[in-house]
Amino acid sequence: MLSIKNISKIYETKKKRVNAINNLSLDVSDGEIVCFLGPNGAGKTTSVEIIGNFITPTKGNIYLDGISINEKKKYLEKVGVLFEGNKGVVKFLTPYENMIYFCGLRGINKRTTSEKALMYIKELELEKYNNTRVNYLSKGNQQKVAIGCMLSMPVKLILLDEPTLGLDLDISNKIMKLFKREAKAMNKIFIITTHDAEFVEDVADRIVVLKEGNSQFIGTPKEFIEKMGSKRLRDAYLKFFEVK
Repeated sequence: MLSIKNISKIYETKKKRVNAINNLSLDVSDGEIVCFLGPNGAGKTTSVEIIGNFITPTKGNIYLDGISINEKKKYLEKVGVLFEGNKGVVKFLTPYENMIYFCGLRGINKRTTSEKALMYIKELELEKYNNTRVNYLSKGNQQKVAIGCMLSMPVKLILLDEPTLGLDLDISNKIMKLFKREAKAMNKIFIITTHDAEFVEDVADRIVVLKEGNSQFIGTPKEFIEKMGSKRLRDAYLKFFEVK
C-alpha cells in the first residue's frame, strides 16, 4: 500500500509564496491505478516528484509498504519513475538492450528479464525496431521503449508523468489497457498524471482532480461524472474547469 499523509510543497521568494501541493492525503491499495488530472500548473508533476523522492515535501510523509520515504534507499528500491520527454532510455542501446540494462540495474539477470522484455516489445509494437538504436527512433517510439523499461522492472510502485503524450490514439489506448492488466496481474500500484481525461475513464480505479495545488476531488471516475452531471469523464473534466 502507498500512504500519502498530508504532503505539501511550498516555494517561497521575496515577492510571493506558491503552494505547489497543499495538504494532499491519499491511500492507494496494491493493484490500484490512480490518475492525477488537472491543467498545467495544477501540481501533477510536483506530486510525482515528491512521491518519487526527487524533491522533499515542505511537510508530510509518504509510506510504501510501511517504508517511509525518508528511508530513501529502501523506498526507492520499490519505485520506478518515468517523466515526460523520453528521459528513461539509453539512446545508444536498442529497445531490448534498454530493458535488459534497466532490469540489470535492479539486480535482475538477463535470463529472467529476456522473455518479459520481448513480450513488451511485441505489445508496444516495437518488433521491427528491435535491432535499432533508440536514438534513431521517433520520439513516440522512444516513449514506448521507456514505458517497456518501466514495466519490465521489478518494482511495486510505478509513477508515470504524461506517459501517452505525443502518441496516437490507438497505441495510447493499448498502453493504458496494458497498465491496467499489469496492475491487476502483478499487484503493482500505478500513479499516472495526465491532462487528458479521455484515456482515464476506463483505466483508473480512482482519480485525483487537482487545481492550483489543491485536491478538488478524490474518487472513482463514475463518481466524478455523476457529480458533474455528465455522461463521460472528458465532459465532466471540461465542465469542472469551466465552472470553477
